[in-house]
Amino acid sequence: MKKLMGVLGILTLLWACEAKMDRKLSENKTGKTEQEKKSEIGNMKKLSFPDSNNLSKDYLKQNFWRLDYDMAGENLNYLMIVPKNIKPIEVKPTPLSGTGLTLIGKYKTIDKTTPYMEICAYYEHLGNAMQPADWVKGKLKIAGHEIVNQNEIISSQGDRYIDALSRKSDVIARTTEYVNGKGDYIMLSIFCKEKDYETLSETIQFISSSWKLE
Repeated sequence: MKKLMGVLGILTLLWACEAKMDRKLSENKTGKTEQEKKSEIGNMKKLSFPDSNNLSKDYLKQNFWRLDYDMAGENLNYLMIVPKNIKPIEVKPTPLSGTGLTLIGKYKTIDKTTPYMEICAYYEHLGNAMQPADWVKGKLKIAGHEIVNQNEIISSQGDRYIDALSRKSDVIARTTEYVNGKGDYIMLSIFCKEKDYETLSETIQFISSSWKLE
């Protein structure tokens, strides 16, 4: 078995348990009217959604490394080129209750001097085929993520794939996916805080567009 190449780390799960606040209680604590809340939403900063990056080959060579994952069976092998300050913390396949997904890799930033980022790979085996884009949208909805921007790509076979940017509270995620032709749907989500997103957007775009199945 090939060894995991690179040092990476644990990703806060997209499906992490979160405490839900009662809407009226929240309104009482903040003292904000519905009109003020609507105004805040309307003024929410629009996030960039780059489809390319300016990372040079020399920069990538000096600051990134290649991760080869092969811990979930040969049908689910994947590779990523990731920053050297990203390390894995969990690589053993872990079913996620209530989602239909199995986690096959969690990674996070370990350098506290740089903006924090998390990466997570998931898969689901489906007996009946569906459009990959619809599969991803369904999983993001389960997770409570709202899609704020997206690109849909039509394959030569007519399948619809999605590159989705989503938000949940102050967390931003960018998600892309593959289908291996054997009923396995695999998606990669990259997370960061909204305050750090613009700083990390090119790195996130590079990872989300360059990872692939082996």
